[in-house]
Amino acid sequence: MGARAFACLYRFHYHHGRNCLWPSMEDAMRIAVEVVGWAAAVMMLTAYVLLNNGRVTSKSKIYQWLNVLSGAGFVINSGWNGAYPSAAINVVWMGIALYGLSKIAQSQAHD
Repeated sequence: MGARAFACLYRFHYHHGRNCLWPSMEDAMRIAVEVVGWAAAVMMLTAYVLLNNGRVTSKSKIYQWLNVLSGAGFVINSGWNGAYPSAAINVVWMGIALYGLSKIAQSQAHD
């Protein structure tokens, strides 16, 4: 995504042969996909830091949900950008986290 899409958000800008106050729908989608990708990165790193600092365990719901949501964000970002191997591994990442959530739910049901 070029800087023009961001510039279009903040001021009048000559863009693709027209004046614009708002980005085009395509530029807005690019921006949204980038935001989703960065949010996914923050969530994944947060999960990793929390785990390594002992604030959560691998059996905590927050840890697993951070992995599910970050994986989903990377699937969206990678798929949009044509990085299909990355999208595929993140589908697997989400599946592992969802499996972890199901194991947590099963253990809570037995308690």
